[in-house]
Amino acid sequence: MKIYLEILAHSWVGGVLLLLAAFVLSASLCLIILRYRDASKESVCKQKILCTRILRLSANLAPSLGLLGTVLGLLQGFMVSTKDELPRMMGQALTTTFVGSLLFVISYFILFIQGSNEKK
Repeated sequence: MKIYLEILAHSWVGGVLLLLAAFVLSASLCLIILRYRDASKESVCKQKILCTRILRLSANLAPSLGLLGTVLGLLQGFMVSTKDELPRMMGQALTTTFVGSLLFVISYFILFIQGSNEKK
């Protein structure tokens, strides 16, 4: 896990993905906590709407950022002057793809659960 965080921290796309991961985590925890509160209160409804919007935004942004990190990592990998840097750039490309896809799946899964809970 530590090596993935180091790889992500070396690029701005990876940094944005880490920030997006923090948003997904906080919005998910917020929705879990709000699930057990009285839904009739106006403030709880507004918080649920805000958390849902954050999850939708992250679900839409994560794949694009993952793909952008892939393309930038591959381009930088092919433009490096030494062969020692090539595996690191390829690792960055694959890691950003993985993290972007993972955030997308987690966000949509939580939105699916939230939507199915509201229909009951």
